[in-house]
Amino acid sequence: MLNRCRFVLIVAVLLLMVLPMSLFAQDTETDAGMDRDAMIAVWERFDKELWQGWNYDIVDEVLADDFTMYSWGYPPQNREDYVQYWIMGSNSWAPAYTMEHHILLVDGDYLVVDDNWGGIFENEFNGQPPTGEMVRVNGVEIFHFADDKITEAWVLYDATPFMLQMGFMPTEDEVLPDVAWDIALGETSTSPEENKVMVAGLVEKINAHDVPGFFAGFADDAVIHDMDADLTVDEAVDMMLDIQTNFPDHQATDITYFAEGDLVVYMFTLTFIEDQVVIGGLNVDRIEDGKIVEEWWLYDAFGMSQQMAAMEDAES
Repeated sequence: MLNRCRFVLIVAVLLLMVLPMSLFAQDTETDAGMDRDAMIAVWERFDKELWQGWNYDIVDEVLADDFTMYSWGYPPQNREDYVQYWIMGSNSWAPAYTMEHHILLVDGDYLVVDDNWGGIFENEFNGQPPTGEMVRVNGVEIFHFADDKITEAWVLYDATPFMLQMGFMPTEDEVLPDVAWDIALGETSTSPEENKVMVAGLVEKINAHDVPGFFAGFADDAVIHDMDADLTVDEAVDMMLDIQTNFPDHQATDITYFAEGDLVVYMFTLTFIEDQVVIGGLNVDRIEDGKIVEEWWLYDAFGMSQQMAAMEDAES
């Protein structure tokens, strides 16, 4: 059974470092030649006709020939494998599969959306017998566009509750909540580029172990939304100080940011314990008057648990 305290540890560590995985490295200066509405229109066909309507005839119309999908714990998937194993596979275990989204932002050639997905587990999945129960999971997806099609996708989802709800892991007294995120794009008194610079400056401070300097960028009443809890700034400060004491060898590199309106999204990779643990994550910041007022965390808790368990087994 998973240790609940381990999830708290995971959260705290991820607050320390925000750095993108090498497979997430992108050039956000390129130009797909599409405006915001055109990108959203292609994505909506991908979402509603392909993913939820199971119309595979439109694959060539929305996904580039060299389309590649990336996700934690999986090798990169080409278009054929992505359609077969991810889309058709989801349709197989949950014929009434649905997704709920909010458009987060568009930055250059990139569209970022949050999602809440799943359905009734009706048919066998990877040898796991169906439960007949609803499975719902939160995630964030980032799409790169070129020549009027989606050419890359990064699928970042909360694998731990997925594995719990599907029955692949022993259940806990409390399964992580399946309440859909609602991260709405709003207006701000600062520009998206200014917001990026502000957040990047805070990341530099936390990497230098300047905890007070990092949290000086948060409003006093800011809320940090974990996957199963909300934290105050004071609670996050205490967590951060404790984790920096226990994990002094963390390293942050190659941060990738996206911004529009009052939101900044950034992907990251975290390495620590002498590079024996490597995980990825994603944060969403909502900015008001130059301060972070809300922050959402998405991170690879499942991958971290696996790697730490392997380390413990090796030491025993």
